[in-house]
Amino acid sequence: KRRSALFCEVPPDDPVIVGAPVMSLRAGDHFNLTCHADNAKPAASIIWIRNGLVLSGAMYSKYDTLEHKKSQG
Repeated sequence: KRRSALFCEVPPDDPVIVGAPVMSLRAGDHFNLTCHADNAKPAASIIWIRNGLVLSGAMYSKYDTLEHKKSQG
């Protein structure tokens, strides 16, 4: 008997940024943006970049959307 493993990777859907592309803000205003790239297997990694630099301190969570949807009922 031979064992083998099959790994299936699925690219994510195009990223979607909630709260963009148009926002009206004033200097000093705080705001939240949420980005998701659904249906990836494994879950997509997303980084935030401003003026060519990776933003440190950005909140980040990563989960498999298919498993998350199942757990939400």
